[in-house]
Amino acid sequence: MLTKNESPLVSFIIRTIPGRGALLANALASVARQTVSGWEIIVVEDGGDTARGQAEAHPNTRYISLPPVGRCRAGNAALDAAKGRYCGFLDDDDELYSNHLETLLPLLESNPDTPAAFALADIFYGTRKESPRPAPPFWTLRTRNIMPIQAVLFRRSLFIAHGGLAEDLDHFEDWELWLRYASRAGAFVHAPRVTSFYRMPADTRAYHRRVLTAQRYYPVVALRVKDYVFEGQGQGLAALSPRAALKERLLRTYYFFALFRRLSSVYKRCKAFVSLR
Repeated sequence: MLTKNESPLVSFIIRTIPGRGALLANALASVARQTVSGWEIIVVEDGGDTARGQAEAHPNTRYISLPPVGRCRAGNAALDAAKGRYCGFLDDDDELYSNHLETLLPLLESNPDTPAAFALADIFYGTRKESPRPAPPFWTLRTRNIMPIQAVLFRRSLFIAHGGLAEDLDHFEDWELWLRYASRAGAFVHAPRVTSFYRMPADTRAYHRRVLTAQRYYPVVALRVKDYVFEGQGQGLAALSPRAALKERLLRTYYFFALFRRLSSVYKRCKAFVSLR
């Protein structure tokens, strides 16, 4: 653990709101289980002061209380306060596995020009666990978010140079941030290991509220990032090679035909059912 005179290597930023003490406890414990020391935690509570005692009782943890300002302004306040060379977000309902830092730190420490690293994440729907899937090529980040927010470890210098979370967004703010950093500083490096999990709401109504919010914000972010300039050091989002562009077109065509076949199959079953009646 850190002494008073040591600077943390990594700052973990945990955003929370009142009434989520049990989830916050699990998130804090998951950081404490890291096999690599030299970290700090910054808990920022948006709209309350209920987590102060819980946060301040935890080792190497600082606490920030804010009036209701929104998740992005809260995250940026914590980034401002961070002292680590590297930063990572950990929302209060997600958790890290103990191998998170030991997996991602070496990638950044041994590659000084790499702005950030990410690993795969499991997805939990209540008690059901979805198996991790191989990460798609990084250029797919143009069209969809492939990195759960807690799966990324990035240099704090990116925040200093290129800003933090876009405060006019309430969803996909991490997707916009990763695209902006990649376009300015270069591609992320991928560690093909599972080092965290991302919890989806088990409650059906909460899950659908999240889905509806995502549907509302997706076109907003997609339109914004469409005009980002990906050149120079932005190798990860540079213009696609002819081969990659062809692959992308084929994939989109495949998805179209797959959807067409699925709809045709449903139509035929419905038609057969009606004919039986």
